[in-house]
Amino acid sequence: RTLQLGASRGLLARSGRPQPAVASFLRRLHTQPSVRGLAATPSAAWRPEAAAQARALRTSSAALATQQFKLADIGEGIAEVQLTEWFVKEGDVVKEMDNICSVESDKASVELTSPFSGKVLKLYGKQGDTIKVGSPLVDIADG
Repeated sequence: RTLQLGASRGLLARSGRPQPAVASFLRRLHTQPSVRGLAATPSAAWRPEAAAQARALRTSSAALATQQFKLADIGEGIAEVQLTEWFVKEGDVVKEMDNICSVESDKASVELTSPFSGKVLKLYGKQGDTIKVGSPLVDIADG
């Protein structure tokens, strides 16, 4: 049936052999390395475990689960603030909208809240440090 279908579509020559373009395609197909577990040669079988392995995404869950909270622009013309107090320490668990720290500029004193929920991994800066707008304040692991 394959020969009949191939002959009716013009894939096979009168001799029963594939047309030159089809033969070239088949040679390239059989010499390509396997893709997603499909065999490169017709005699080899498809291996589902190889397909699953080819589709596996390897990532570091710790790196993907960490959110960095940066100091946002808290007022017009304010380029830097002084960190006056930390309300959390490394290892604490915070919820969204919990107070993280207090900062002060020459124009305002503001308590900053957490935009994320999770565990505090790292605090950037100490009490009394000057922090520029856009600099990281704290790393929070999702959770």
